[in-house]
Amino acid sequence: MADEHTRLTDSAHDSDILEIGHQHVNQAQHFSSHTKRLLNSRHISMISIGGIIGTGLFMGIRQTLTNGPIISVISYLYISAICYYIITAVGEMSCYMPLNGSLCQFQFRFISNPVGVMNNFVYWISWSITLGLELGLIYELLCQFMSFNSSQVVGSPAQGMSSDKTWVILLIWVGLTGANLFPVNYYGEIEFLVTIIKVGFMVSWIGLSLGLVVMRTGFTNWSDFNLIWGVNAIEVVNNRVVNKLVNILSSSIVSSCFTFQSIESVGICSGEIENIGRNLPKAIKYIVVRIVVFYIGSLTLLTLMIPSNDKHIINEGRGSDDLMSSPFVVALINLWHQWQFRLDSHCQFRHFNINDISSKLKHLLWVTLYLRFRSALEYNNISYESLAYTSSFFLPMKQSSWASIASIIFIILSNGIINIWQFSWDSFASCYLTSIVVVGGVLYCSYKWKEPILMPIEDIDVFTDRSASALK
Repeated sequence: MADEHTRLTDSAHDSDILEIGHQHVNQAQHFSSHTKRLLNSRHISMISIGGIIGTGLFMGIRQTLTNGPIISVISYLYISAICYYIITAVGEMSCYMPLNGSLCQFQFRFISNPVGVMNNFVYWISWSITLGLELGLIYELLCQFMSFNSSQVVGSPAQGMSSDKTWVILLIWVGLTGANLFPVNYYGEIEFLVTIIKVGFMVSWIGLSLGLVVMRTGFTNWSDFNLIWGVNAIEVVNNRVVNKLVNILSSSIVSSCFTFQSIESVGICSGEIENIGRNLPKAIKYIVVRIVVFYIGSLTLLTLMIPSNDKHIINEGRGSDDLMSSPFVVALINLWHQWQFRLDSHCQFRHFNINDISSKLKHLLWVTLYLRFRSALEYNNISYESLAYTSSFFLPMKQSSWASIASIIFIILSNGIINIWQFSWDSFASCYLTSIVVVGGVLYCSYKWKEPILMPIEDIDVFTDRSASALK
């Protein structure tokens, strides 16, 4: 196939006809072009701003805060840099080749079928766990706002619903699933309304928090040496430096990953976006606003408002989270301490470390995919500078790819470092089982199907499904 090198028949910019080997393909016609592209700029803008704001930010941020303000902010900046690189890489590929359907098709197209299958498995694991966490959180919100507690009058509808948690959660799941079965423009409207609510809450919370910082707390938590370096939830040796390092690797950085899981998901909409060449780059810029304002900004305010030794955020049970231990709620308690909040909970859910690692495995595969994408472009004599949309990342994208791969592998390997001193099968499995299954699955599928783990560069098709506006 190398002898039949793919080439444009007229020019790289003007011709719609491609010659691939001895076959002619119309690049303006997608093989799977059956979507109606009903998501407009308004939908995509709101999805990119608040689409993934949820459990990861409201609950996952708690464990990061226990490590103190300096380490918390550095951890978020570190993960933010990796994730911003990833979404810009996804943006480049999606603008060049806006595939219809799942974003996971890219792994099949540019890496191999075995890797594509296991990438789908990682997404399934990640979102299955997240769905369970969020269903539990929605149920708890119902418990709080409808006063589902033992003081209810016997026989009341509220007590009847709360007596069977499974059925209540099942009804919620059916409702959410049904909403996702509507046409994509209805999905866009639902996301638009939900995002307005989330963004409205975040803006209101930031306003209240700024008032607390100015009027009460100031920079106390940053100036107190006993608070600035946080609390060591993990004590493995009689050395403060080693203990702090273990806490950073197995707690602060990994828990930060949960907040940023599937931040690349705006690319999922690429097959449904009208005028993708204009709207997707705009959406990526809005994601930057989300990262800076809602993630890093909120975390910074939380470090000013909540001391790292606050009893409500210290994870004494190592995984027993509840709604009222959310740092955002704790901060409001500190703001109006005279309010009487009930700090017990009818339902608790575990913060699964496996979900944090799943998010980094997805990001690792995206970085690998991007390197393959760039290599395929070079093989087919398509200049990177000729792409209609290229990244504005502050470092060269290819060098950033290798730096991101090294960083992600380091995070995955080091998150279970506590097992060197305090080994347990539960801890080891939550830290490494997903990675082991993914690697084993790729090797098995490669052997079973007699396919290479990385398909040859000359077999990668960068012309079929290419956007008519992919090049300048």
